[in-house]
Amino acid sequence: MPDTKRELSVGAVIVSSGSKEFDASVMAQYGFGRYPNVVTNIQLERLLADTGPSGGRLLRPSDGKTPEK
Repeated sequence: MPDTKRELSVGAVIVSSGSKEFDASVMAQYGFGRYPNVVTNIQLERLLADTGPSGGRLLRPSDGKTPEK
């Protein structure tokens, strides 16, 4: 998707920086790292991005197929 430029008139701008990504492997009960289809929010965002590996289509990391549920 090409970059676009927009001009907005807003009352406030909130910048939130300095956050740290959570290490999902510390919560073993969810199976991150044990099951290939358990992904983090960052990984899901990348999978759903138009510029992501599947072109914006949701595909399972384990086999590249569309999830049924």
